[in-house]
Amino acid sequence: MFLTTAATVGLLAWIVLWSIGAKAIDAFLLTVLIIVVATTIKLMLPAFPSHRRSDD
Repeated sequence: MFLTTAATVGLLAWIVLWSIGAKAIDAFLLTVLIIVVATTIKLMLPAFPSHRRSDD
């Protein structure tokens, strides 16, 4: 769900930036950046000590 939300926000940002005059490729690079950051957070989250499950 987190990645779907990030992709939706990124694509909405792409449409808005493109409609106000930004180059399409520049706006799309922002979308790619949002998706890459969200994917990185999703992959790294289980490695943090506060998100590990205890075996007790």
